[in-house]
Amino acid sequence: MPRTRSRTRSSNSRKSSMKHPHVGSLPASRASFAAKLGAFICQNQKLSDVVGDVGGFEQTRNGKKVNQRVFGVLPFLHLNVTRSQFVAVLNSKEVNGSLVGAVEALCNKSKLDSVLKAVDFHCDRQSQVGVRDGLNAAIVESIENRWDMRRNGRMVLNKIQAVQLKQNKDGKKIPDSSVQWCRAR
Repeated sequence: MPRTRSRTRSSNSRKSSMKHPHVGSLPASRASFAAKLGAFICQNQKLSDVVGDVGGFEQTRNGKKVNQRVFGVLPFLHLNVTRSQFVAVLNSKEVNGSLVGAVEALCNKSKLDSVLKAVDFHCDRQSQVGVRDGLNAAIVESIENRWDMRRNGRMVLNKIQAVQLKQNKDGKKIPDSSVQWCRAR
């Protein structure tokens, strides 16, 4: 007669796995914006280079740089950044101004105001709109709408999640708020 698992054991293991599902396995509709941003940033992070434990994420291992993109995504995850917060960062004068200024400088260097005078082109106005309504909007749309395509980024998030949950539970190195990004909504 084949063995079967007891109901209690099966039920308990299901409850514990449901408490912290792998964020990378969630459907896009249940993933937080911070998780989607994480998958976007970490899509090209080598999975084998995600190295961390209760003490934190390492920057080098055996002389090799690791966690290149993980370090960049951690502030957004710890903050559980929302879409509106991220859009505010992208459109802030500090960020937007420098991007607009850089695009405008390229335009002016090529003398596009005079070259494109017949079509009423203006480097200053069109650079502002190009960055704010073009580039920034495209970045946010890609973050929100490409979750399913970012398989590697989602696997990297699973590794980050495992480390952060351990940091939160075992060592209380990070607060509960730092792992809210990986909770299903």
